[in-house]
Amino acid sequence: GEVVWASPSEVTVADFRVQTYQGEPVLTWWEGRSLGGYGEGEFVIADTAYREVMRLPAGNGRAGDLHEFQLTDQGTALILAYESEPADLSSVGGPAEGHMLNNYVQEIDIATGRVIFEWNARDHVQVTDSFEELVPDAAATDDRFDADGSAEAPLDWFHVNAVTEDGDDTLLVTARNTQAIYAIDRRTGEVRWTLGGKSSDYTMADGATFTWQHDARPLPDGTISLFDNQGNPPTAEESRALVLELDDTRHEARVVREL
Repeated sequence: GEVVWASPSEVTVADFRVQTYQGEPVLTWWEGRSLGGYGEGEFVIADTAYREVMRLPAGNGRAGDLHEFQLTDQGTALILAYESEPADLSSVGGPAEGHMLNNYVQEIDIATGRVIFEWNARDHVQVTDSFEELVPDAAATDDRFDADGSAEAPLDWFHVNAVTEDGDDTLLVTARNTQAIYAIDRRTGEVRWTLGGKSSDYTMADGATFTWQHDARPLPDGTISLFDNQGNPPTAEESRALVLELDDTRHEARVVREL
């Protein structure tokens, strides 16, 4: 139970974990500033002597988000980024000349920093799929999580919070505020299927519906695990860990187990 190593930081640190890079175990984390549900910063790799060996920024001039820094066996990293962009929000009761937080998924070559793949949510998912509601005059309040669609309080309509490999040619992307998981073609960026939310390609069997979820991961047996947050606002009395099986014949998602 004794602390092996600790390193104080003057900035926010998140997503601390053990991973493998170039065949060796490493510690990785994100550091930067938290902006109410997402972050702007960079990614750090430290070796087994706890020495920092690399800092990796997001690509294309973006700021890396705090939710995900996943190293792959191909010497790349999967990361996320949030950017405020002009958007027509009239379809969700907001201003026609409003602002949203667009979400980006990037795969970056660690050695060179080159962006190999970039995907953004607004090109592939409708803003009307969001469950996040606009709050009038949110820019004038102190609540960092409320949004009115203005430049000062852009709508966090998608809220990407995880990306992971699912085989060689697919990425699983988790979006909290559409309450859905997306299988993304790693080559073209097209959405192969959507699980959950308003536009699900699968019928959700009894107990399979999840809300405000995080960390969807494919398991070796072909099932998908996730953290079913169910808040906030709450949709159940407690959160749960959930494992789902996808029946591609009946297009149905069924509960394998829950904790």
